[in-house]
Amino acid sequence: MDAVRRSLEDCGHALAAEADAFGIKAGSLDDEALQSSLAAAFPLHPLVAVTVGPLFRALAQNERSLFAFLIGPEPFGFQEFLRQPVGEEAGCNASRLDRLHDYSPAVVGPACFTHTSRG
Repeated sequence: MDAVRRSLEDCGHALAAEADAFGIKAGSLDDEALQSSLAAAFPLHPLVAVTVGPLFRALAQNERSLFAFLIGPEPFGFQEFLRQPVGEEAGCNASRLDRLHDYSPAVVGPACFTHTSRG
């Protein structure tokens, strides 16, 4: 089991390093703290980890939709991703933005298409 855990940790660190190389930022976290947090969020892809909160906040959904995405049984949610079989060749298989994109209109509904930015 230690080898599996190490492999998952390595994947998380590799994806977090890629995000850092692209200049991903989140709030007031310094680069080291952000990279550590993104690595710990694996198997959420770093782009999902920094997008999911602001997305649901912008849609006035906040914690309810965030937790539903992470722990709910809805199509394209994180739990559905975790239930998928993983083959030996999967490598660093992470829940990516395309799943969040498909999840949002399926669960949040038409608000995804009618919301306008305030600002």
